[in-house]
Amino acid sequence: GVLVDDGTRLEIHRGYQKLGEPNHTGTRYRIFSLTKAVAAVAVLLLTQDGRLRLDDPVSKFEKLRHARPLAAVTVRDLLQHRSGVFNAVNFVFFDRGSNLYPSVVPPGCAQTGTLDTDDLVRVITEHTDDDSPTALRNRPAPHGAFDYNNTGYDLLGHIIDVLSDDGVEQFLTDRIFDPLEMDAMIVPEDPDTPDHARPFQTELEYGVLEHQGPTNTNANIACTLEAYRRFLTGYQALLTDLRMLDTFHDLYFFQRTADGRRVFFASGSGDFPTSGEHRFLSKSVALFDVDTRAVLIVAQNYEGPERPFLHRDFSFRRPFPSNAPSIAFDELAPTLFPGMF
Repeated sequence: GVLVDDGTRLEIHRGYQKLGEPNHTGTRYRIFSLTKAVAAVAVLLLTQDGRLRLDDPVSKFEKLRHARPLAAVTVRDLLQHRSGVFNAVNFVFFDRGSNLYPSVVPPGCAQTGTLDTDDLVRVITEHTDDDSPTALRNRPAPHGAFDYNNTGYDLLGHIIDVLSDDGVEQFLTDRIFDPLEMDAMIVPEDPDTPDHARPFQTELEYGVLEHQGPTNTNANIACTLEAYRRFLTGYQALLTDLRMLDTFHDLYFFQRTADGRRVFFASGSGDFPTSGEHRFLSKSVALFDVDTRAVLIVAQNYEGPERPFLHRDFSFRRPFPSNAPSIAFDELAPTLFPGMF
């Protein structure tokens, strides 16, 4: 699916959310790492409420208190991907670490199962000083240096869960989804939930649906394209404390164009196994110009071996610019977001 809004709105969909059920404007795509921006706003809302300080050590929170590798890590470190924490999520789900944790990931079922906070702490503790090749691939840069880390945002999910009255899922609903009227949810355990786009391995086979539990705030939101547009154009109304808004704008989601405009540019992807090989089957990308309010969001739930990623080949007719009736992502994005590409 593709959504464009630069003053003139366009939304179109192709493919199927399930066999025989075409994708449409009400389809909720799993957005994977675009979830992290929503989680960051949730953390900043708790800070705005006075329930959290960004420089709090994460070791003050239940279940994280006795994890030695987390002793020097702060909430701000997790938000900024500067924690130096062992990337337990990638180790278990993506890099053959799953065979060490059959209670977390059943044998032969890569990318499924539930990785809860206790599991995260156990994997972090057991493998931070592990010198095996698999562990070394998931050992991040030292504390203080930027190194993209899925595990850090799952730990933030635990903190949100502890500090919110009714758990992280309800907090996201009450403070972000409902106020912004977003058709969004945590990825359901039931893969046949209506209007949920399941990932396909081929045109006739489903991929494996990953479910990591409700505190998985690194990649576990499914929503319509319109819902994520509402998030991008609405987060400023939620972050009423300008310090929190500035903190969000300083995170890695945002880049500056050559002429100084601030643009949100992030993507997410799900790595699902096909015939022994890993291929990114579900993918999403979002851009939002804070100054011009232009939005471009693309999501897909299928990637076959014979076609490139949706956001590379998705062409459609639109009089924009007037001399180019067929616009692909690579042409549209630079036009909507000059100075970014």
